[in-house]
Amino acid sequence: MPEKNPDELRKDLVKIEVKLIKSEIRFLKFMLKNARYQQNSMLKEIIR
Repeated sequence: MPEKNPDELRKDLVKIEVKLIKSEIRFLKFMLKNARYQQNSMLKEIIR
């Protein structure tokens, strides 16, 4: 692997960080959707 200058390395790290943040956001959205679904089904049970 050729030596990269610090600027290029920093750019690569930023790219990796952005990817991680995006996947975390996707995960949180999924969890939120799941929680809403569970809450709705619990409410329906209570109403019955």
